[in-house]
Amino acid sequence: MRTDPSSIAEADDLSVKYAIQIMSQKIYVQDKNGQPLMPTKPAKARHMLDKNEAEVVQRQPFTIRLTYEIKGEKNEQQVTLGIDAGYSKVGFSAVSEDEELISGEMELRSNISKGLKERRKYRRNRRSRNTRYREPRFDNRKKEELVSTLYRA
Repeated sequence: MRTDPSSIAEADDLSVKYAIQIMSQKIYVQDKNGQPLMPTKPAKARHMLDKNEAEVVQRQPFTIRLTYEIKGEKNEQQVTLGIDAGYSKVGFSAVSEDEELISGEMELRSNISKGLKERRKYRRNRRSRNTRYREPRFDNRKKEELVSTLYRA
């Protein structure tokens, strides 16, 4: 598997920090109705874009949509998804009969117990705080006039 450092997209989420390595030698393809087809090579995609046989749908990951109807059978193959669930990382790979289409690795959060301890510390501090009793302040709000929507005849 060849990966280019520029093809690694990193994102930071509350639940999962992940880095996905996308095969930089493949362009994703959709048919005219938006249904996914098998990926193609960048050269073939470039020729289809030059001949106006395809249009760009999105740039990350680079995806094109065909502008013509496919005659006959669509080029679809069986794709197998493999997942390796580990303790701190989860790896995945999508493989067709001939080649690997996408692979990646997700790094799971390791600071959950630390966050729970910090939350417990704040809660205990809040409960043990010795604050004076303050009377409710209801006079600091604007009083709205109620308009009756029912009229008697």
